[in-house]
Amino acid sequence: MAKRPRPLTPRLPPVVAAVVRTVESRFADIEGLLLEMRGEQDRHLRQLTALRVEMDLVTAHVRDA
Repeated sequence: MAKRPRPLTPRLPPVVAAVVRTVESRFADIEGLLLEMRGEQDRHLRQLTALRVEMDLVTAHVRDA
């Protein structure tokens, strides 16, 4: 029985092959997460600002009464 020729690229176990990723793809994922986090932070800040304005109006109304 003839031996199969060895491939030019090293054969990795399936788990290792799935983990190997380029630095660019990792940076792209991190950048996407950072943008998502910034969007959430902006949303929370807008919500907090709206609540602060509402609270100031209520306290001013109570103080004047």
